[in-house]
Amino acid sequence: MLAMIRGFVALTLTFIANMGLVSVLWGAVWYCTPEPLWNGVKDMLVFLHIPPTTENLILNLSLVTIFVPCLFCRTWLMQRIILFMMGARKATGKDYEKLSGALRLVCEKEGRALNDYNLYVLEEAGCNAAAFGKNNIIVTRGAIDKLWTLPLAGILAHEAGHIHNGDTRINILLSCMGFFGDMAVSILNLTVMVCNWLVWIPIVNIVLGIYTWAVAICLTVIHFVINVPSLLVTLLFSRYEEYDADRYACELGFAAELYKGLSFVTRSEKPVGFVDSFWSTHPVTEKRLKRIRQYMGRVEEDEKYD
Repeated sequence: MLAMIRGFVALTLTFIANMGLVSVLWGAVWYCTPEPLWNGVKDMLVFLHIPPTTENLILNLSLVTIFVPCLFCRTWLMQRIILFMMGARKATGKDYEKLSGALRLVCEKEGRALNDYNLYVLEEAGCNAAAFGKNNIIVTRGAIDKLWTLPLAGILAHEAGHIHNGDTRINILLSCMGFFGDMAVSILNLTVMVCNWLVWIPIVNIVLGIYTWAVAICLTVIHFVINVPSLLVTLLFSRYEEYDADRYACELGFAAELYKGLSFVTRSEKPVGFVDSFWSTHPVTEKRLKRIRQYMGRVEEDEKYD
């Protein structure tokens, strides 16, 4: 029930935010290009019995731009594109040997095959991992180089928990829904940058200045009015998901391994203040370790009386 509420709220706010972003982009494209170029789109609207007004044109293009990637969110190709944009690459060679060795331990407890998961490497120095999409697990360079097999298996069991619990299904849909929204932000920022280079041109600089301010105001309003509440909702629910994934790893029998892995990660963490912990998608690591210790204590107590 909690996951359904989180999914509904996150999808609704993400849709509104990205609808605003792509609408601004299509509006800018419309007003900066000759009208005859849009005749084909207008003919399509007429065919669909939609009045070919400027507002309808921008609205329908924005809807198509947002929903088309969502139709392919579960496909291998779309997930690979998003992973590529994230900077993750397929694990190969020694990286794959180490990761697959740890993941094999998890798969044996789950009753799954090693090929049920896809392993990716993210070239970042910090120790971290993430689950994404249908069956993808991403591990940072720091985690691969610094963790040995058993703690790494505990971390991978946690990520397998996200996939098992369905946390990644909503995340891939959110990523696809925001695919062109992120692209719109990049394009709009690029146009602003170009405008700043051309401000030396007399008279034209006035028009460019107005455009730059208009884009900046639109992006700011969309971010603070829509994206921030969306982020807060996501942060709230994602912390529960982290605890659930920890519990899944513990129930598989990787409580001690996950504890060691998280303890190692904690060594490189800076002290977290209230503001940082408030904005974090993860609970404070020490709180997670405390729950894992409690689980390990219950297991030992149960074994003592068996």
